[in-house]
Amino acid sequence: LTHTALSFSFFDFLIGGSFDNDSGEYFAPISKGESSAPSAPSAALQQSAASSDLVATAPDHNARASLERRRRTYVMNELMYHPQLPYVHHSAFFNMCRLKGISFDLVERTGTVFNLMDSFAAGTLGVLTTGRSLLDSLRKFADCLDFIQKQVGPATTKLSDESHETRPRAS
Repeated sequence: LTHTALSFSFFDFLIGGSFDNDSGEYFAPISKGESSAPSAPSAALQQSAASSDLVATAPDHNARASLERRRRTYVMNELMYHPQLPYVHHSAFFNMCRLKGISFDLVERTGTVFNLMDSFAAGTLGVLTTGRSLLDSLRKFADCLDFIQKQVGPATTKLSDESHETRPRAS
């Protein structure tokens, strides 16, 4: 799998919804309190698009509102390195996440999920944020990065000969 396909598979596993090929959007499953008609997102979009009236009818409006509530997007950083992360205890980190609202809501299927590649000893982790819009997902991701900087510390490192980072060569 490519990195993109793997990221999407992780998102799909987490949300458990469906991708609509016609609209190019992803929708979370219908919650228990929501009406299931129309069942396919593209059917509701086609029904709404076919309506030539300027004023939407109540069923069209309800179908659109249902789709808006179910739409999900994501932002993922597969591998992030922070030099101070090995010095943080898992329990303290995740407790602070909970206290600061960096979490994933299992009912709404939005929020932040950490993908632990290894223990914090390697200083790496992955972050996936999901939201109802791309802007919502990006805000959650920025909030997560801000949280990490405030709680773990700024990620400042010096370049060394052992570093894999690149720097301009002297002429």
